[in-house]
Amino acid sequence: MGKLRDKRLKEGLSQTRLAAKAGVNPATVNQIERGARTPSALTLQKLANALGVGIEEIFEEITEGEPAPLAAAR
Repeated sequence: MGKLRDKRLKEGLSQTRLAAKAGVNPATVNQIERGARTPSALTLQKLANALGVGIEEIFEEITEGEPAPLAAAR
């Protein structure tokens, strides 16, 4: 999930710091960024909140141009 990594780096956060802000395990962030794990809607929401963005900003890569189904959940 390149968008997640891009947003995290733009904010100057390590995976560990983002995980702490989001309340998720650092290994989860690592696995999502590597594409080894598909995040749940709740995890996406936590990460988006920690980054101060909408889910669609980190989820759009998965939907490949389709409207993000969780965009209204912000």
